[in-house]
Amino acid sequence: MLWTIIFFIGLALFCASLGFLLHAMLERNHRRLLFVILTLVSYGVVLYSGVQAIDEYKIRHAIKERATIKALKELTPPSGKNTSNITNPPQ
Repeated sequence: MLWTIIFFIGLALFCASLGFLLHAMLERNHRRLLFVILTLVSYGVVLYSGVQAIDEYKIRHAIKERATIKALKELTPPSGKNTSNITNPPQ
């Protein structure tokens, strides 16, 4: 959940810095290098936090699936030697 929040904050920062970078390029502003660095750093944060958020989701999903499988195994009776012999009644 934490990486998802960091992803959206990084995405907002990336969009804002990209807009400021475009404006600085068109206006021939002297702060272009600052906006290039800010855009690259925020892009890195978006990529890394996105990958971490996906991994975190997969882990949570696997834990939930494992708990479901365990609960289903507890509900089903074990099959084998102790089953009643319905197909061959005693004669």
